[in-house]
Amino acid sequence: MTSATALIPAYNEEITIADVIRACKHCPYIEEVIVIDDGSVDHTSAISIANGADVIRLEHNTGKAMALCTGAQKAKNPVVLLLDADLIGFQPIHAFYMVNPVLESSQISTLGVFSNGRILTDLAHHITPQLSGQRCMPKSILTSLKNMTDVGYGIEILIHRKLKEQGYDIQKVKLDHVTHVTKEEKKILQCHQKPNVEVKKRMEMYKDIFRELSSKKESSHG
Repeated sequence: MTSATALIPAYNEEITIADVIRACKHCPYIEEVIVIDDGSVDHTSAISIANGADVIRLEHNTGKAMALCTGAQKAKNPVVLLLDADLIGFQPIHAFYMVNPVLESSQISTLGVFSNGRILTDLAHHITPQLSGQRCMPKSILTSLKNMTDVGYGIEILIHRKLKEQGYDIQKVKLDHVTHVTKEEKKILQCHQKPNVEVKKRMEMYKDIFRELSSKKESSHG
């Protein structure tokens, strides 16, 4: 395999999406960049198209899991690079180091971990790296997942579990000087939203993650 498809789910990410797309477009191993606009009400789609990405526009906000699976169904390459749309400092070299090992071995998956970015986001990835939204892996992992409507932000846990079950070597890749916009910062930047929207979304994220972790515990005791 010689090329990968970048899948970037996005919801109201007009401020950061262009830089993420450009980093992918300048990585020689990424042939296709797909942005899945998950019901944005800003200019995410228009900016993505202007920067050379293929855009799948979802009319309603379906959640990250459904957005990723929708993108995977459209991806033409067997390897996919999953990236958050709110990354800051992500460069082509980061994409290269994430994609290259997966293209070279069918049993390797990579996991991007923030390093030397900001203390808050670095610490989060140090404590729970499996929650990182930056991954490269076979597309078949995504297309094999079922019942995505109730997963939401728990998709990272579900993907990590699937990779472990299938015996993949999950290699961590340091993303030096990379961070992302936190939910609280988005609340300030997206001032047109109701004040409680981002708080609600963060609570939904934790609920989704907790449900997936609880499911894992129950299955291990079954």
